[in-house]
Amino acid sequence: MSNLKSFIIFVSIVLLVYGGTNYYIYRHAVHSAHLSGGLAMALKITLLFLILAYPAARFAHSFKPLATPLTWVGGFWLAAMVYALFGFAVVDLFRLSDRLFHWFPALITANRVRTGQMFLAGGGGILLLALIVGRLIALSPAVREVELKIDRLPPEREGYRVALLSDAHLGTLVSKKFLDRLTAQVNSLNPDLTLIPGDVFDENLRETPWAVEGLSRFRARDGVIVSTGNHEFYANVKACVDVLQEARLSVLRDEYITIPGTVVVAGLDDITGSRQFGGRPKPIVNVIAGADTTLPLFVMHHTPIRMEEAAAAGADLFVSGHTHGGQLWPFSYVTRMVFKVKSGLTMFGKMNFFLTVGAGTWGPPIRLGATPEVILFRLSRI
Repeated sequence: MSNLKSFIIFVSIVLLVYGGTNYYIYRHAVHSAHLSGGLAMALKITLLFLILAYPAARFAHSFKPLATPLTWVGGFWLAAMVYALFGFAVVDLFRLSDRLFHWFPALITANRVRTGQMFLAGGGGILLLALIVGRLIALSPAVREVELKIDRLPPEREGYRVALLSDAHLGTLVSKKFLDRLTAQVNSLNPDLTLIPGDVFDENLRETPWAVEGLSRFRARDGVIVSTGNHEFYANVKACVDVLQEARLSVLRDEYITIPGTVVVAGLDDITGSRQFGGRPKPIVNVIAGADTTLPLFVMHHTPIRMEEAAAAGADLFVSGHTHGGQLWPFSYVTRMVFKVKSGLTMFGKMNFFLTVGAGTWGPPIRLGATPEVILFRLSRI
């Protein structure tokens, strides 16, 4: 009952924020356009369609011919909404300052209607360009090579190659074509080992009947290892694990696997399992009990927390995703404030911690200021 109550409160807050934000944008857009007659009606209908597309897609999710296009439209609108909100808020601040200090030049104040229309047209053009650029960025994960020092690395494993990718979010907006490109890109790096710390799927496995075939294309000499993310729990964690295992990927849920003579890899269930689904996080020292302590220890946990615990347990490398690097600027600053760690490499004592911005998208199918990535670690003792 308490979980249901919390869910209702959460949904209510989301709807209030979404509704209030869009009401603010709608009023400003209609006012700035200063249209009349049929043009005004067309603008209002278009705005209402854009605003309602994403919520409508969620309600119509079982009817794909309607839900799929609405999800695409609504996804792009989520990004447009963010920047439209920022744009109109900045304009309101400038207008307020002009009322107080009367600093606008006559060029702006002489014809406020035309000024509003020019701002709306110019801002709309910039916004459209940003959406196009953001979509192109989202389609092309970059490969980043990172040198890591691992003291316990066996000498014969010098130069060992580990690929890292996270947050694919396979679903309506992240398709089989993207997955095929991603697997080809990762495989082209010839990794010895591939790590995927969660959010392989989005929220509905019915949207990914092609997942098994696509995921089974991942290749790495010592295997492909996956841990759960929050979206695996949202989508039904058991069903997600079944799909991953059918694709011949190794799934670790609060357990470890030993790659003989090379490394111990521990995969932790995401914290979502305990926070929202009544589980209990298993202490890392218990997860790795019995593991070979002469080998390096790699720990995977989707959400970037528990780093201090992993370092105390003797981990050499801890990898996470989840934040998407904010996905849309300036949310990178928000995620850094929330999780108190930056994207990329950070040291916790002697432990390497790497937070990847991920490979896919969630919500808006675009990225701005957080280029998607695949990481290739090259390991050395010195």
